[in-house]
Amino acid sequence: MPPHSRHIGLAYYTDFLLINQFKMKSVSTETLVPLLALMFMQMNVVTTTHCGSTAQTMYSAENRALMTKHTYETKFSPNRVRCARDCSVDTRCKSFNYAKASAVCELNNSTRSEHPGYFTEHQNSMYFDHDVATSLFSLPMARYSSCSMMLDAGYYKTSGVYTIYPDGFSGGPLRVYCDLESDGGGWIVVQRRQDGSVDFYQDWAQYKFGFGDMSGELWLGNDNLLKLTSSSGGDDLTWELRMELQDRDGNSAFAKYTDFKISGENYTLDIGEYDVRSTAGDSFGYHRGRPFSTKDNDNDDSELVNCAQDRKGAWWFGSCLHSHFNGEHIGVGQESTVGLYQVKKGIVWYNWLEQCAPVQKCTMKIRQKFF
Repeated sequence: MPPHSRHIGLAYYTDFLLINQFKMKSVSTETLVPLLALMFMQMNVVTTTHCGSTAQTMYSAENRALMTKHTYETKFSPNRVRCARDCSVDTRCKSFNYAKASAVCELNNSTRSEHPGYFTEHQNSMYFDHDVATSLFSLPMARYSSCSMMLDAGYYKTSGVYTIYPDGFSGGPLRVYCDLESDGGGWIVVQRRQDGSVDFYQDWAQYKFGFGDMSGELWLGNDNLLKLTSSSGGDDLTWELRMELQDRDGNSAFAKYTDFKISGENYTLDIGEYDVRSTAGDSFGYHRGRPFSTKDNDNDDSELVNCAQDRKGAWWFGSCLHSHFNGEHIGVGQESTVGLYQVKKGIVWYNWLEQCAPVQKCTMKIRQKFF
C-alpha cells in the first residue's frame, strides 16, 4: 500500500480490488454485488490517524445528522477529514455532523444507535460514526426547484452557490447563487455588479447563455431567465424582482416589482407593479414591454442610435433608458476624469441618483411568490 493510503484506508483497498476484478472478461452477480457495496462504502468513509496511533475509520450517512441535543462543540472546519481528525483526538467524541456548504463541524457525545430518535434527516449534512452500518441510513439529496423552496425546507440558511432543479429545465440542474438572507431570503441572483472585474459590454450570445462568476459579477443568462419565469407552476405562482443599488458613498436603495417575466425570442421584459415601500424610485417601469438589446442585436425604439452601442451595455432599452444595470462600471473617483457624457454610459438609475452620479454596485434577484 503506498504511503498516502493510510489517509484513505478502505478506499484504497476498494480501488485496488475493483481495478483488478474488472480486468476479468466477465463478472458474476455473486462477485459484482459485494464489489458495488464496497464502491458505495468508498464514498462514505473517512480514515484518520494521529501521531502514529491506530487508524480510525468512520462511516457516514448522507443528508443526516444527530440533533444538536447531543452536540457538545460546534466549530468551522475546511473539510470533513479535518472534522474527523478533531473527533478522533477527543475522547468525548463518538460521532460528528459535517455540513459542507457552511463548513460547520459538530462534535457529538452520542451516536445514532444510542439515540435513534434524535437521528434525523438534514439535507446537505453528513453524519459520521464508527458503525459500518451507518452508511445504510443515507438519504437522497432533495431536489428543490428554487432558492425559496430550499429556504422553506429549513436546511439551508447561508447564502451561496447551490444547485436547483427548476421546472422547464427537463429535470436538469441549474447552478445559481441563492441569497437566503436579504428581505426574507429565497432569492436567485440573476445579475450582480460590484467591482468592475467583468466586462458587461458583451454580444447577444453571451447574454443568452450567461457569463461571469456566480460568487462575483455575473449575468445568469437570458435563456435561463426565460425558462425560470415561464416555467409551469399554475396561476398561483409568480416571480417578484428586487433590484438593489449602492452609490459611491455607501448609501443603498432598492426597488421591488411584482410579476417579473421574460418571454419570446427577444427576451421581452414584463413586470407588474412597483412596490411603493421601495426606496430607489421607479426607474425600471419605463422598460416594461421592451425587448432585450445588445450591441449586435438592436431591438430598441431609438431611430438615432443603437442604444446598446451608445451606452456600452445591454438592456431592455426604449429610446434609450431610465435605468441600466449593465453599463460601464465607473469606479469611485473616476467621474471627474471620464467626463459627464461617459458617466451616462455607466450603471444608472435616474429616479435615485442624478445622471452624473453613477451607481457603484447593483444586484438583480428574483424569488418565487405563491398566492
